[in-house]
Amino acid sequence: MTGCGRPSPLRTAPAVLALVLVVTSTLVACASDPSSTATLEAETMTLAARKGSVRPDSTASGGQSLLIWGNDTASGAVSGSGALTIDARSVHCDGWAQAVVTVDGVQLGTVTVGSTNWAAHPVPGTVPAGRHTVQISFVNDAAGASCDRNLYVDRIRLGGGGGGARPSPFTGETLYVDPASPARATADAWRAQGRTADAQQLEKIAGAPKPVRYFAEWTETGNSNGVAFQVGHYIDLVKATGALPVIGAYAIINRDCGSFSGGGFTTADQYRAWADGFAEGIGDDKVVVILEPDAIAGMGCLNADQQAERLALLRYAVHAIEARPDAHVYIDAGHSAWQTPATIAGRLNQAGIDRAEGFATNNANFNLTADEVAWGEQVSAGVGGKHFVIDTSRNGLGPFTGGTHDGDCPPWANPPGRALGARPTAETGHPLVDAYLWLKTPGASDADCGPFPAAGGWAPEYALGLAQRAAS
Repeated sequence: MTGCGRPSPLRTAPAVLALVLVVTSTLVACASDPSSTATLEAETMTLAARKGSVRPDSTASGGQSLLIWGNDTASGAVSGSGALTIDARSVHCDGWAQAVVTVDGVQLGTVTVGSTNWAAHPVPGTVPAGRHTVQISFVNDAAGASCDRNLYVDRIRLGGGGGGARPSPFTGETLYVDPASPARATADAWRAQGRTADAQQLEKIAGAPKPVRYFAEWTETGNSNGVAFQVGHYIDLVKATGALPVIGAYAIINRDCGSFSGGGFTTADQYRAWADGFAEGIGDDKVVVILEPDAIAGMGCLNADQQAERLALLRYAVHAIEARPDAHVYIDAGHSAWQTPATIAGRLNQAGIDRAEGFATNNANFNLTADEVAWGEQVSAGVGGKHFVIDTSRNGLGPFTGGTHDGDCPPWANPPGRALGARPTAETGHPLVDAYLWLKTPGASDADCGPFPAAGGWAPEYALGLAQRAAS
C-alpha cells in the first residue's frame, strides 16, 4: 500500500539482526487524516556500504525487497507522523537479526526479527509530524558452515497510533458470567445442605466471568448441528447478556500427542473444513478466540512433517477466523516454564501471528503472573510487538514444586496447595497485556489420575481448595 489508503494486512517476518535504518522517501501522509500511513518501499533506499541489493520478490509489497547481506546502513526520508513499523524477514543463523531503529538521529529501540516470512515490527514511540530521516542498520551479520544470516526489508510505514499501542478488543467490554456453571450449581447445592461457608468460598468461582468456552471435534463428530451452529448459538447466548464472547478452538490433529487431552481431527482436510465452519459461526459478531491450547509449545512430540502440517493448519485457522470483520485471535503459546521465548516466537511467526491479535500464555498452568509477563515481553519482541493475554485461573500461589501426588498424578495435574489468581479483567496495567483471563475452569480436572475425574471433569473439592487459598 502506498500514499493515503488503508494499510494492507500484515505479513509474517523472520530474521534476527541489529539494524539502523536511514530511510528516504517523497511519500507524504495525508495531513487531513492523522491515522493515514506513508509508506517507504525499501528497494528505493540507499545502502552506505553497498552490502546488499534489490531483489525480485512476489510476496513483497511492490514485487521487490531490499536484501542486506552484510553490516550496512540503509537510508531514506519519509514525511508523516505517528507510529513507525518495519516489514521485514531474515535468515536464521545461530540466532535472529535485530534492528536498531533511529529517527532524526534519536534511537527509538531495537527490534528482533524472528521469522523467515514477512512480518510487521512496530517500533516503540511516536514520530511527530514533519519530514524525517529514518535509519536502520544491519550490524550483526554472521555466517556458519551451512548458513548465512541476512536481513530482508520490504517497506517502512509511518502513520497511525503510537508505538504498537492500539485498543484492546477487551476495552470497554463486559465478560460473561455463566448462571448455569458447575461452580454455581455446587455452591447452591452446598448452601442448601448447610455448607454455608464452603458455598461462600465457591462464589469466588461461580460469580466470576466464565472461562473460555472451547469447541472441539465433537461439534462435527456425531453432532448433526455442526460447528457453525454450535459456535453461533453460544455467541448469541453471550451477546444476549451484553457480554463479549470469548471462545476457543481445540481440535488440532494429534492434539496433546494422544495424552490426557488427546483427540482432534485425523486429516488436514477435516481440520480446514472445521476451521471454515468455526469462522462461519462467528459471522459479523465481535468475538475473542483462543486458538489451540498447547499446539505451539507441545509440538516437539511430532515428526518434521507433522510439525510443518500443524503450523500450516494453525495459519489456515488464523486466516479463516481473522477474515471475519470483528474476530480477534490469540494463538496459544504455552507458558514461561516450557519453551524459550525465541523458540515460541519462531513458531508463532510460522503459525500466522502476523494476522492474529496476539498470543495467550499460561493456559491451564500455574506460573506467577509476573513470570508470564516477563516471558511474554520477550516473545512479543520476536513477533512484531504483538500483545498477549494471561491465564490467571490457578496461579495465585505459583506452580507446584513437588513430584507425583495423589498416588499417580503428575505434578502438573491437579497439584495440591494451589490458589485462584487474579479475576478476569482488562485492567492489567501493562501496555502489552490485553487481559487476565481464566482460560482454564478452576475446579475442572487436568487428568484422570488419583481421585480426579477425566480431563475437564468437575472436581468440586479441588475447586473449593483453590478458592479457600485465594488472596480474595
